[in-house]
Amino acid sequence: MTGISLKRIINESFIQRFQGVAKKQSSGNNLASTLNGQSTKITVSQGLRQGAQTYANAIQGLNAIGSVVNLARFNLQELSEVTDKLISLTERATLPTSSKQTRRQLNSQFRKLGKEFQDIVENAKNGERDILSKEDLQELFVIVGLDSTSSESVADFFSSLMFSGDDELLASDETKADRPLGLPPSAYKKTITISDGMGGRIEKEIRQTPSPDTKDLFDAENSIVRRVDAFKNLEDLKAVKQQIDDNLDALDDGVDFLQNVSDLIRATGLAMLEISDTITGEGDAFQVARELRAAIRKDAPAALAHADLLDPIAAAALLLDEDSLS
Repeated sequence: MTGISLKRIINESFIQRFQGVAKKQSSGNNLASTLNGQSTKITVSQGLRQGAQTYANAIQGLNAIGSVVNLARFNLQELSEVTDKLISLTERATLPTSSKQTRRQLNSQFRKLGKEFQDIVENAKNGERDILSKEDLQELFVIVGLDSTSSESVADFFSSLMFSGDDELLASDETKADRPLGLPPSAYKKTITISDGMGGRIEKEIRQTPSPDTKDLFDAENSIVRRVDAFKNLEDLKAVKQQIDDNLDALDDGVDFLQNVSDLIRATGLAMLEISDTITGEGDAFQVARELRAAIRKDAPAALAHADLLDPIAAAALLLDEDSLS
């Protein structure tokens, strides 16, 4: 964000808004003066201290969101490991040397790992919110002032995430590879032994087609007992793995984004506190805004691109309490 853009955000009105918040809170705490019609005069210095306190509260909210994102990353890493195991055993089921009995044993492991995958997704929560869910993640971000409908940088973060399934999750057993599947020709071939009509046995090659798709990859009707189905499931598992890996990369970027925003908020709050100590008298909001811009450019240069979040984060911080993010 350029200096001109920062000037549009941190200006005289920006300072005066915090004076207004301080006045409202001062009036609320001094009921006798309010009832007597006495006006509480709020100085620029008091407004700055109010701003510093507001942004200190905002940091707590941003830290909580950072913890949620890190927890989502941990859950995705667990799912990535489970998916790797599923891919490995499904690849074994596609081998022409794997007997039907072997594939039945592999299918039993497939079921157990599928249940483990589903349990991780089901238990990925922050309080009552599903932290792998698009809806719940967006709701948590909005609580701290990070609204994708009004901020381009927040919208860019959410657009980098890949959600799938009816519940729009960061990892879902409803994820499918693109259809039609490009399976190798050998996937459709099955060799059977039949009578040659003269008392002997001969081998014959027949063509198999994959079983109909199930909604969920780990549906009871889906299996890897048939080799052609193992090939089909392998492609879907690779799609799940790709979704998880892409989302892990996106969440890593999200951690960097939240760190930049936190740097900006922290620098703004500290600068407001420091400047408030240098003001004598009522203070000049115009001059103070100029000093504040200079301090932010110096202390958080890499975070200036997110300066448009200063107002919404402050507004959210004024409503934030201990139960908001639980």
